[in-house]
Amino acid sequence: MAYFGTRSIVNLMTIFLFALASYQLGLSSRCASSSLIYSHIDGNKISSQQQKSIATSRASVQESQPTCGVLLFYHIPSTGGSTINTWLGKYTPEKFGNSTYYTYWAADFKTEKGWHDRHNESEQIFISGMDGKVIPELQPYEWRISHAHINSLHLNTSEDVLYRWRSSIESQGCRLFNTIVFRDPLSHTLSLYKAADRKNSTQSEWAKHLHSATDRGMWSTQLDFFLYNRGRRNPYNLPKEEKVKRAMELLERHFDLVVVSNHEYYMKRVLEVTGWNYQKMRSRNVYHIENVFSKREVEDLMKSIRENGDVDFIDAVKMKFEGYLSQYGV
Repeated sequence: MAYFGTRSIVNLMTIFLFALASYQLGLSSRCASSSLIYSHIDGNKISSQQQKSIATSRASVQESQPTCGVLLFYHIPSTGGSTINTWLGKYTPEKFGNSTYYTYWAADFKTEKGWHDRHNESEQIFISGMDGKVIPELQPYEWRISHAHINSLHLNTSEDVLYRWRSSIESQGCRLFNTIVFRDPLSHTLSLYKAADRKNSTQSEWAKHLHSATDRGMWSTQLDFFLYNRGRRNPYNLPKEEKVKRAMELLERHFDLVVVSNHEYYMKRVLEVTGWNYQKMRSRNVYHIENVFSKREVEDLMKSIRENGDVDFIDAVKMKFEGYLSQYGV
């Protein structure tokens, strides 16, 4: 049975607002209005009134500080995510947190005939597991952990799922706490090269896909992984400004903890929200072999990720969520 508990009137208001928001979202696909904001990336239409309603409900839940919920970690490769994921797993024993842990992901692979694509199948399994195992019947003081990784969730086209999960969890008097970690875009790109050998690639071939409008490569930049996961990069052949705008929309609407490289702050906020006791976070999946790039290769990589939108994206993330350049009035 779902737990509602004896909570404040704020939570009753939260339930009403999310029911209203869900109803309005259902209407948005069938009705036209001058207040609708159109996204060229996937055609989703979210009215400004709906956004305000959702934001108000979310703020009410945060203020009421629920003691139960679901912590979702959207894990972008080569951002230190293995370290965080292992740390989160420490809270499954009863003496540390007694949380349940859920994940499902599946890597694609390339054959002589082309890519063996698993993103639709994998995403459906992940979503089904969330709907059937993670979200229902949350209990008082219970936190459940969900780890989304390769092909678990394609955020650009699955925004409705995020709305639905939040509504369902908060209707139980609990909280959905979506989290993500990024890193410096050039460091991220150089770090990913560690996988080149096992993917039978060379340094010269590693970034070729970034020179094409929509090609799919052996790896994804942070901006492309956040939007499309391991699907084709920029499948709609959009300018970088549109991609960055869409990514920032998704972060602001749905993510509760966004950090760039700062694992200590990530840990601090998670402990504050969940009430878990401190457990040391130890570095995992550290690559000890030195990668050597020429000055020209680094310059070419930097140019490619800048043209892709990653440099602007991470700057926007730092300004929005970490106060980057705020001392200069930016």
